[in-house]
Amino acid sequence: MDRFGSGTPNSEATMLHDGVSITWSHAAFKNKQGKELSTTSNIFEEINMFWAQLPKPRQDQIFSLYLRIKETFENTENTKELTTTLVPLLSELYTLHPIEELDHWMRFRSDIRIPERIGEKFEDTDDPSKTRMKTYTRDDYQKLIVLALALRAVVPVWGELIAYTEKHKILGTHWKEYSAYQLLARTTLMYCEAMQKLRGYVTSFIPTEKSKRPHSAILAGVGSEDFPEWLLGVIVFRRVSIGDIRNNNPESHLVSSIHSYIQNRLSPSETSFIGPVREKVNRRGEEDENKISRLEGYKIREEQSGGDIAMIVRGVEDPYVVARHVSATVPLELVEQALASTQVLMNVPIQEPQTKIMQYVLEAAIQPLGLQNPEKPLFVKCIAVAQAVLWHNGHRELAGLVSAKAEVGDADQIEVGMGGHGRISKELVEQLNIHYPFQLRPSSKSQKETGRTQNVATVNIDWLTKQLDQFGWTLTLPVGMVRQVNPETNTRRYVLPTDIRNKLALFAIAVATRSF
Repeated sequence: MDRFGSGTPNSEATMLHDGVSITWSHAAFKNKQGKELSTTSNIFEEINMFWAQLPKPRQDQIFSLYLRIKETFENTENTKELTTTLVPLLSELYTLHPIEELDHWMRFRSDIRIPERIGEKFEDTDDPSKTRMKTYTRDDYQKLIVLALALRAVVPVWGELIAYTEKHKILGTHWKEYSAYQLLARTTLMYCEAMQKLRGYVTSFIPTEKSKRPHSAILAGVGSEDFPEWLLGVIVFRRVSIGDIRNNNPESHLVSSIHSYIQNRLSPSETSFIGPVREKVNRRGEEDENKISRLEGYKIREEQSGGDIAMIVRGVEDPYVVARHVSATVPLELVEQALASTQVLMNVPIQEPQTKIMQYVLEAAIQPLGLQNPEKPLFVKCIAVAQAVLWHNGHRELAGLVSAKAEVGDADQIEVGMGGHGRISKELVEQLNIHYPFQLRPSSKSQKETGRTQNVATVNIDWLTKQLDQFGWTLTLPVGMVRQVNPETNTRRYVLPTDIRNKLALFAIAVATRSF
């Protein structure tokens, strides 16, 4: 690749290779005065150097992908079609930018250096503000720099996406960066060590009590459940992808920039969403003791009104829209298949663990409360959408279970699991602790004696496993899918696999990262 950098005017960036150029919108990374938001003079300098040393055939492959991405923006008017096309293209782009190769280049062929202020290793302390999760060692920082370098490759695509959404008036102001971040859902970046560390770092500063999270963000439509992953997405877009990796400013570095951004976003005076949110104080009647008390003077907000639930139910009536809202790349034919195969559930009860799995899958589109008491046809549609989304995203056993018929009756007459479902692997437990950094207080006598806490995600996985294990299951999947879920027996009778906890853990991580 010959060159990639800011062009003229300031709102554009140009990529040049073998005499062919591509112009990308770069306005998303400029302030209102047209100046770079990045503190580094040329954010493309390092990625240009990396590309320059690649073999010519690989350069051609990379540039060809950029041409296809640009053509997608120019020839696509439908947002869903745009996302469906871009996600696999970016996945392909990052197979040509292996993290290991970027890491090797940074260590041995670049002049990028880690700031001296970053410690070699973590020093354990009783100070709650200096936990391992809140600390970057030199090795952590090295990986963060490599992540930032890798993200330089997607900056032109993100800039074009923001311009596209503004032109078509698709997304609200606060969701643009997060939507750009979500395009990486199937890339290797989303699960690399640097991204996992960053996710844990961001989450460690967010109050575990949802009521203490920024009210302005919640009122602007960023749900308390979504806030940690939303904030991570914005930080990846605004701070990491264009951050200073050369340490040009000795008074600051990449982690300190991220930390400052987190603190500003979590500040009670944060006004970038809808303006400051102040405590509601009812002064009326304070001077008269016979008036109602201050507490009684407030209106109690309903958890969810009947009108809200009715709107949610109406939204379920088009399962194809719901499916694409949850998973932008799910084939609509898969949804159609699921709608047909789940019709057998109209006259059988849906069990609680199935409902829970379905609610987790659809929570990005429909609030769980709205799915508590819908009419049976709508409920079965939701099960069908969950089945299609789970299957499309590789959770095939759960896709089978969420739409299976439970066998309820005499234990001698049904085939149930024997309870030997093993533990969650150490690697998955570590990931769960990052995505769900919430611990339940010791409850049993043995737990209190040892001071052992339990991760909220592992507790829920145990509960789901025990609930699912109470029944025998008959799959309702189409025949071809049954063969894939039950390859050994090729029957509809299904018994929980021994690694069901690991499968539920992977599902929980997908829910946390919205990687459907």
